[in-house]
Amino acid sequence: MHHSHRLLLLCLLPLCLLTSSQVFSQDIKTVNNFENNTTNDGWLVTSFNWIEEQQDYISTYVSASATSLDEYIARDTFDSSMVNESYLRMRISQSISSGFDEDFDLSIKARVDVPNSRNRVQVFIDSEPDDFDSISDRRRDLNGSGLTDDSDDNTVAGLSFWGNAKRTWQPNLSIGTRFRIPLDPYAKGKVRRYDDLPGLWQSRFVQSASYYDSRGWRTSTEYDVYRPIAEDDILRISNEAQYINSDKAWEFYHGYSYYQQLDKKNSLEYSFSIVGANRPNPRVNGYWARLEWRKRLYKDWLFSKVSPEISFPRERNFSDTYAIFFELEVFFSDHYIPY
Repeated sequence: MHHSHRLLLLCLLPLCLLTSSQVFSQDIKTVNNFENNTTNDGWLVTSFNWIEEQQDYISTYVSASATSLDEYIARDTFDSSMVNESYLRMRISQSISSGFDEDFDLSIKARVDVPNSRNRVQVFIDSEPDDFDSISDRRRDLNGSGLTDDSDDNTVAGLSFWGNAKRTWQPNLSIGTRFRIPLDPYAKGKVRRYDDLPGLWQSRFVQSASYYDSRGWRTSTEYDVYRPIAEDDILRISNEAQYINSDKAWEFYHGYSYYQQLDKKNSLEYSFSIVGANRPNPRVNGYWARLEWRKRLYKDWLFSKVSPEISFPRERNFSDTYAIFFELEVFFSDHYIPY
């Protein structure tokens, strides 16, 4: 984890823990009812109100800044009725495993939406891009090490252009740089396609290619099929192949997942996955079963995720490895709804 991230995390963690403990115990109406009780409860309510005010202030600043940029670019064609879904996301994660070291991480991601732009431009910032991560890390939303080097700074920022969708094709081009000395130019192209299949099945095809001056290029192909099982439940079968030129190797993925929306605040996802590679010879590198419980802690800006997992990685001779992952996400936005 980056030294600067550790310092920021030490400052923000008590704040987030205070927020999550309050929200887990009551909703905001119950908290307000406690305000007239004991002195300690009054202090907690005051603290929570202050946290909510800061979230609202940052959200307003993010949205107002994005709207000003949008208005500057659009000029005479600016339409104030268009919704700006710019956001800033902070994620704190902790993992505990029987086979690997504990990992504690903070990541920040931002998107500045410019809806009035003719070319559908977005400004993006990502402190932990996953282009060169292994498929197993990316699919489990783990902090990989695909771009890690001696500079230990992976933050990428740039512009993302969305082309005009033709039927079911959705093209996207991103250009930017990785912030390090010297600067590391970055480019990524992606195209998506969605199709209806017989019955209730649907498919998603994604082809992408990325280039970093320091790492070279990589490409990946994804093909998923999915269908609703109940009103809010989805069964998905996923496939992916990734080639990283500097490694001269292919990586493959096949997985099954079942998404279940329990209520407005809680959802579960059950999954089973297998990964393999073609070097030094075609082989399976591991497989895992995982359960993800996501909870909306408060409004549309505070979320938690708990994910117990059992895996059988090749680097541990396929011995059973138990792990549990914790995440806390805070979103800052006036209009963006994450989940």
